[in-house]
Amino acid sequence: MIINPRLKALEKLNLEFCYGANELRWEVDNGVWSKKNFRGWGIDNVGWARSIKYKEKNKYMFVMDLDGNGIDTSILLNTYKLYNATYELLGVYPLMKASGKSGTHIILPMKFPGTWGENRILQTMKNIAFTIYNTAKLTNVNIGRAETRPFVDMHMYERGRLVRGLSIHMGSRKFAVPINYGDTINIVNRRMLLLEDIPDYTFDAYEYKDINLDTYDDKLEFEKTSMELMSLTPSQISSLKWSKKGDRWYRLLPPQLKVICNMDIDVKHMLKVHLVSYLSYYYAMDPEEIHKWLTANVKWEDYNPNSRETMYNIRYTHNWIKGVIAEDEFDGVEERVPIPGTFWEPPIEYDNVWKEIL
Repeated sequence: MIINPRLKALEKLNLEFCYGANELRWEVDNGVWSKKNFRGWGIDNVGWARSIKYKEKNKYMFVMDLDGNGIDTSILLNTYKLYNATYELLGVYPLMKASGKSGTHIILPMKFPGTWGENRILQTMKNIAFTIYNTAKLTNVNIGRAETRPFVDMHMYERGRLVRGLSIHMGSRKFAVPINYGDTINIVNRRMLLLEDIPDYTFDAYEYKDINLDTYDDKLEFEKTSMELMSLTPSQISSLKWSKKGDRWYRLLPPQLKVICNMDIDVKHMLKVHLVSYLSYYYAMDPEEIHKWLTANVKWEDYNPNSRETMYNIRYTHNWIKGVIAEDEFDGVEERVPIPGTFWEPPIEYDNVWKEIL
């Protein structure tokens, strides 16, 4: 029986790629995975996948998953940009590989300091990916949990996440294979069919040391809105961001206040008072608790947690709300977001302002 030498080369590379993984999985049919390789399946029989986590303490597989609708020239050129940006940031070249179907991966084993916990490591890998994404200046590529492709998939940094090995894809029947910098789309497609030689790669771990990184916040879902808010300027409207995660107090906020939290520009004072009033009235937070919560949750460009004026305004609003309650003058425009009837100057009709968000 004649064995394809390219298959043998890819098999050797896949074993090196999977070596030391905390967990392995095998795709026995398209989308059907097994935790055990009962029959000693090879890379041409089933799809292989490995955890991004190694058994070795604080060693992980850093992955940037560029997910498209298939590997085309655009995906390939953007992958090269990520490759160069990775080297620019870390000083080492990663592995580039085709997933076997819809996209590409940038991969580099990383060893983190022994004193770090998993949450810090996962967040750091998100920050590295985000920094590389920002540096690479990709063309028409989003990041996060995008609904439209292509996008850099940040799901990869959740616990237990798996990355496809160098094996057959049970859906496309093509192989996940390494990519050489400068390969044409024709060469990559031929290599996925094992019609081109398999490049070699050494899976040495990169020793991570603190470097300046952009911070990726997966609490944010970047969405454009079409609303015309009476109380906001055009520049403020363009900065609106929608968030779907956060602490329990954040999750209980009405959607209007979540939007205010996630505005990243110089926010109007009256909108800040609206939020602080809610924290004081509904959550019974004292000024110190409000200050701590705002520091952890708001995105305002002009928010300075160390400013005496910031604390003064929080205390003033808190005391004002207590006074309103004591005087039994609390007359909410809507029950879900109560606010004194004398609050807005000039008066603003609540529903007309926010109805597009609800």
